[in-house]
Amino acid sequence: MERRNNWEHFLSEFLFKRKNSSFKYGRNDCCLFVADSVERMTGVDIAEEFRGKYKTRKSAYSLLLKFSGGAVEETFGQLSKNYGFHEVPPNYASRGDIALVNASMGDSVGIVDMSGEKVAIPGETGLVFFPTIAIKKAWRVG
Repeated sequence: MERRNNWEHFLSEFLFKRKNSSFKYGRNDCCLFVADSVERMTGVDIAEEFRGKYKTRKSAYSLLLKFSGGAVEETFGQLSKNYGFHEVPPNYASRGDIALVNASMGDSVGIVDMSGEKVAIPGETGLVFFPTIAIKKAWRVG
């Protein structure tokens, strides 16, 4: 999987459009937010098999357990194998990379924003930004 030409434009536009979108399981949770970001950058939907199959925290975690045997970290580890993402050391995460951080709800994934200094993750009232120093694991897209 490769990033398309002008991926920066597509990701920047996507982050701007989602900046005030609140968290909602099955629509704008951390996993689908990352999948939507990856789709904008590459044209590939890495969450195709998850879409429309859950609406609650319980059903989301049940689906993740079936898919990878674990929660968010394990799921993105499996997706990285399926789609050819490469794990990178957290301090090497850069714009457009997938990042795992410990958020208020536990481990969550987000996207390193266009500044390369923050990780964007959906929150209650819109995107929440974590400093890249908070990254536990990271995967390079493309």
